[in-house]
Amino acid sequence: MKAAVDAGAKLVRPVEDKFYRAQLSLAKEFDMLVQVHTPHRDKKSGTTRSMDVAIEMGIDPERLVIDHNNEETVEEVLDRGFWAAFTIYPHTKMDEVRMTALVKKFGPERIIINSAADWGVMIYENRLALLVQPWAMLAPVIIIGVFTIGTNLMADGIARLMQEERVLAYEFEGRRYDCGSKLGYLEATVDYGLQHQEVGAAFGRFLAGRR
Repeated sequence: MKAAVDAGAKLVRPVEDKFYRAQLSLAKEFDMLVQVHTPHRDKKSGTTRSMDVAIEMGIDPERLVIDHNNEETVEEVLDRGFWAAFTIYPHTKMDEVRMTALVKKFGPERIIINSAADWGVMIYENRLALLVQPWAMLAPVIIIGVFTIGTNLMADGIARLMQEERVLAYEFEGRRYDCGSKLGYLEATVDYGLQHQEVGAAFGRFLAGRR
């Protein structure tokens, strides 16, 4: 069991700091391990801040993993007694060559290496299709990126607004799909696909044949 803490930013906003501390408190109360996702932007300062808060909250560095490290962060993480994890993205971020160099430099102690499905790999492996039909390959990536950014901005805006005034919600009739989860996203895709005027019938026959 672990208490997964997704810092994801620079911990400069009060709401981020508040919930980061709340998750650390839960980990401490239930004697759970902690994994911190370092930020994508300003990684070094965000990583330092994450460790500072953890120590301030009384978390033992030996029970906390700092994930998504790079050359900029690993030395401080190890020097301060935390575990340093690296997620390997072969064609877009940390690759095996850089990772090997870091292990040779710092040694294997308190270093964790894991891998992730890399969109860069999918694009690399389908480079021919990317040249022939670039929009067919890039459009889904762009759409998902825009949707993700929009969702995050909306959530941040609502969180800030709630600090100043009431936020009202609308209760609607019908089915709600949790597209933030993999299962919910697939359920929405299937249901709306079956209702599609152009391809719904063919899609239904395809699903029936898969059973």
